[in-house]
Amino acid sequence: MFPDHDNRTVTPGSLIKGARNEDHPWQYSITALRGWKGSGRTWNSDPQYINLVWTEISGALNGPVDWPLPPIETSDLYNQALERLNAKARGTLDLSVSLAEGGQTKKMFSSVAKTLNHALHWRNYVKKRFAPKNLREWVRDGSAGAANGWLQWTYGWKPLLGDVFQSLDERQRIVFNKVEKLKGRASFNREVDFEKYIGIEPVTSPGSLVSVSGVNKQAVTICVKISTRDGTDISRWSSLNPISIAYELTPYSFVVDWFFDVGSYLRNLETGLLYGSRFMGGYVSTLVVQKTDGTAAGRAVDGALLRSATAWKDRITFNRDMLTSYPLPQRPSFKADLGSGRMLSAAALLRQLL
Repeated sequence: MFPDHDNRTVTPGSLIKGARNEDHPWQYSITALRGWKGSGRTWNSDPQYINLVWTEISGALNGPVDWPLPPIETSDLYNQALERLNAKARGTLDLSVSLAEGGQTKKMFSSVAKTLNHALHWRNYVKKRFAPKNLREWVRDGSAGAANGWLQWTYGWKPLLGDVFQSLDERQRIVFNKVEKLKGRASFNREVDFEKYIGIEPVTSPGSLVSVSGVNKQAVTICVKISTRDGTDISRWSSLNPISIAYELTPYSFVVDWFFDVGSYLRNLETGLLYGSRFMGGYVSTLVVQKTDGTAAGRAVDGALLRSATAWKDRITFNRDMLTSYPLPQRPSFKADLGSGRMLSAAALLRQLL
């Protein structure tokens, strides 16, 4: 029998007694596995034997339960958690960009007025545009209008309405405590599905093809304690970094953020520098949960047959590191995770370019 056929190992970090309300560095790991179980057969394949000798094998099978999982990009999770933390500490209001884009806001209102005028006279508009000779022009104008409308709503009206709401909410914001404890958390789940050759009794060499499936989860939590300020905090109303403002005003900068989130990086970097003097403590914790199952299909090699075998392996690790200063963002990494909203925006931009 494989010595670690049914095994569970718990490795906790050392506990710090006292000061229950304070955070301390800590870590632990839990590994649980069930070794290979299945059935197989071996036989004597020497030609001088007239009758082959069969040996049936069932139950526990020798073989390692070892399949390293692909790592998850931790810097992206860290930056997501930091962005959510900073949204609680500082808010997301930035009137400097909204005021600088006042000309574009005026054009949006003019566009709405034009659309309402078409709606009031829709009979004449449709009759003129839907004439057979103007059908192509009608389709062209309709698709362009839909593209412009989507982009205006996504990158114009929604941010504008958000600024109005957050401005009203900020005016009513009341600070009760001198110290705030804030948290930001981000998590990621990745499905595991790959194949690997593993030597499982009775086919130890060259091994059997094992299908590994399961989940690989990771979560990052950032917690800080900061001192609060009485009165108006200008950093909650506007960005104070001219580089950040210039970047947000650069045409199509939001497209760059789809792949390299430079805008959030500049915002989080500015927040970290502004709130450094108000930092009173905090930590960063990382939780990794890996749950996988292995299945080996039938395999016959040199007098050995593995009919089927299964095994599973779970691993949980946790680590909490204390912060010595307000957390700063990590360098943004490339990502191309485009959701349905961004795909629609990309199509609308392509329609404008065409």
